[in-house]
Amino acid sequence: MSVIHFSLGEQAKHAPLLDTRFCNILKIHVCQNILEFKTTSELCGCASNVYPSLCALKTNYVIQLDSDTVTVGNLVDVHTNAQTNTGFVIGSKKWSKPVDVLFLNGIVTQWGSAHVQARAESCFNEIDFFKDGTKYLRGCAGFAGYPKDFATVDQIRKLSSSIAQHVGSDWMKWGSEQTATLCLISKTPNASILPWPEYQNYKFPKTNEPCESMNLIHFIGTNRFDDTQYLQLLKRFCK
Repeated sequence: MSVIHFSLGEQAKHAPLLDTRFCNILKIHVCQNILEFKTTSELCGCASNVYPSLCALKTNYVIQLDSDTVTVGNLVDVHTNAQTNTGFVIGSKKWSKPVDVLFLNGIVTQWGSAHVQARAESCFNEIDFFKDGTKYLRGCAGFAGYPKDFATVDQIRKLSSSIAQHVGSDWMKWGSEQTATLCLISKTPNASILPWPEYQNYKFPKTNEPCESMNLIHFIGTNRFDDTQYLQLLKRFCK
């Protein structure tokens, strides 16, 4: 049986009681003998900020799941990807397929965005990581599947260093972990964006389909407070 790894991150140093309660609650609801809790300082040194579960990936297929996600239906696509050791990320209608990085550059540079992800994406056509023709999965790492043994610390270091040469110190800002994760998953065989809108980032973009007919919804950012949909779904599943 695979072990489920939970990375507590730097917040464990500042709120240990909160994390202890979090762990205990999880152990009540999930079989205790498949849980393992680690802080990022215990995992893979310098790569921990980019990939807290890298050590687990040596022998396990790992699914990253943000706490603001709600599973509504059967995750058949996720099960299939896990069984075939195939990577995935959650995305959108516009970015439903892997994209050529030169084509991506032409779009992203027109946005003039200062966000670290967009700035990094604008230089992908210039870094060695994509020189072999690898196409990029533009999505969100809030719900993502990582194949077993898919990357090494050295690969992450090289990728991070090459992007930092173009982005500068902004590469240390929030958003770089997601960007690096998307790159690394894009490099794995047959990786894909999960079907949209069945798997969606709430209101990114909006869809007329009812939430109850979806499979998984990531209530990204503050969108869960825009209306009562998040609360309604939680009440439905907490009865």
